[in-house]
Amino acid sequence: MDDPDKNLLSINLAVTNEDGSGSTSFTVEPPEDSARISGDYLEETMPFEGEIVLSYFAFSSDDIVSTLENSYFEDPDANAALLKQYDAIYVMKGKFN
Repeated sequence: MDDPDKNLLSINLAVTNEDGSGSTSFTVEPPEDSARISGDYLEETMPFEGEIVLSYFAFSSDDIVSTLENSYFEDPDANAALLKQYDAIYVMKGKFN
């Protein structure tokens, strides 16, 4: 939920299944005059094993922003040039056993 008085973005993330649930909340301050894009990589039938990217928020002051593929986060060093085009990126990951 956005808070226009403070220019803050509150993010709530929850993961549930038949065994239980987990959730977290946090607040970020977006860079000034930036566009926001977000996405998730969850599929209804995907296996929740190991560490996976659940979603992201990216901010850019450039006129053109595009969605980011999961592969950008799997190997950030190999994609450093692309990721540097954004002013800030928040990646939410989960680790499942």
